[in-house]
Amino acid sequence: PIIVQEGLTVSSGSAKSIVMQWQERPKNVLLIAKPGDPLITATLQDMFAWLTSQKVACVVEPQLLLEQPVLKRLLTGVLTFSESDDLAKHIDLVITIGGDGTLTWAASRFHSAMPPVLSFAAGSLGFLTPFPLESWVRTLTRLFSPQRMPIPLVPRMRLHVRVKRRKSGGGSSEGEFDTLHDVHCMNEVLVHRGRNMNLAKLDIGVDGEKVTLLQGDGLILATPTGSTAYSLAAGGSMVHPGVPGILLTPVSPHSLSFRPAVLPDSSLISVAVPPTARSGCTLSVDGKERCMLRVGDAVEVSVSPHPVPTICKATGTADWFASVQGALQWNLGRAEQK
Repeated sequence: PIIVQEGLTVSSGSAKSIVMQWQERPKNVLLIAKPGDPLITATLQDMFAWLTSQKVACVVEPQLLLEQPVLKRLLTGVLTFSESDDLAKHIDLVITIGGDGTLTWAASRFHSAMPPVLSFAAGSLGFLTPFPLESWVRTLTRLFSPQRMPIPLVPRMRLHVRVKRRKSGGGSSEGEFDTLHDVHCMNEVLVHRGRNMNLAKLDIGVDGEKVTLLQGDGLILATPTGSTAYSLAAGGSMVHPGVPGILLTPVSPHSLSFRPAVLPDSSLISVAVPPTARSGCTLSVDGKERCMLRVGDAVEVSVSPHPVPTICKATGTADWFASVQGALQWNLGRAEQK
């Protein structure tokens, strides 16, 4: 077994399965809920009361208390945090109540190591949330059981994204760049033409070698978890979250021969707007617009050393196939045909 942080043991008996086991029960739990849903808010209050009865400290986002001040009175003893706090040092477990977007948002709150995440489905899709909300009491009772049984886990890859811009001024050398943005994402990075009428023109490099030039609507770099999102809609393949790779998927390329590809997880991928481009591009990370890229800017993407450890309902493989069949209707009807 490998100790990845204090109080948590992760071991892998084979390449097919990873299990975790707490050496002691979680003491601090971060609750992240989808806003604006009365059922979710009511469940959050019930879950807070249950966890408090188990002598567990509960932490919620400060924005939740600002938007719903009544929760300060209803959630007696609730804790919150500021942007300067290092959540990874204080939180033992993250519980999300919502959909896939809620899990993605929770992951964005951790810029380094992240504790295990338990996701309850209360959204529109629920591809990444295997636990039904109505059975939350049974799920938490098993998780906080004194026996501390091993729990199946899927460490979902994240991408480390850096935006580079050449330094201005006469004193800077040709190869000097400023880092404008430095973020992590769980699904995908999208470099696209945005509102520009011109096609996006992008130089793509891998491990320092120029690979190709893309002309089209844009380029997606996705994790295996993100392979079933925008990348799939753009023609990319579905990839099991246990596969170590980065998906490179063009969006409406000008060339019909530009097919999607899967690169090793050790790759350092560069996407640059070349000097010959007619206009800049837009960078979006996990569905949220990050910044405008000027001509000469570059985006560097690599695998983050800090994955998102999500707790499985059954196993990683069983949960994944249940999701692609339930949410995407994958091959339903065909499997029963003779």
